[in-house]
Amino acid sequence: MTPTFLAGVQQRAREALSSPGVIRLISEIDDNGPIPKRALARTLPDLATPHLR
Repeated sequence: MTPTFLAGVQQRAREALSSPGVIRLISEIDDNGPIPKRALARTLPDLATPHLR
């Protein structure tokens, strides 16, 4: 793999992991433990369906 390719992969990973939805999900799990799939929409009601998936 080339350094340019790896830099692009790292950048996409940083963007994905720093999205507000992921940060909220991780915080919620850290505070309250696992969230059942059916309770996810109730727990994070302001996230759009594609983000919940």
